[in-house]
Amino acid sequence: MFDAQYTLTESIYPKEDWGHSSHIMGVELAMRAGVNHLCLFHSEPTASDEQLEQIETSTRRYAHLHDKSYPLKISQAYDGLEIHM
Repeated sequence: MFDAQYTLTESIYPKEDWGHSSHIMGVELAMRAGVNHLCLFHSEPTASDEQLEQIETSTRRYAHLHDKSYPLKISQAYDGLEIHM
């Protein structure tokens, strides 16, 4: 579970000191730590469903570009989500 409230641009500027991270940072840390499933949560409250889908899509795209061979599953958290290990 990773706090990805902002896009990378938002997390660098203008909200760099707000205490939240981005989906791109989540991918970087997950791959370095050997994580199998990255679940993004704490999305921007004003974000629409379409914006959240775009973030999830761009997160997958970035992970693929970063390391095509790394099998990282990426999902968005939602109310009622259950993750079985």
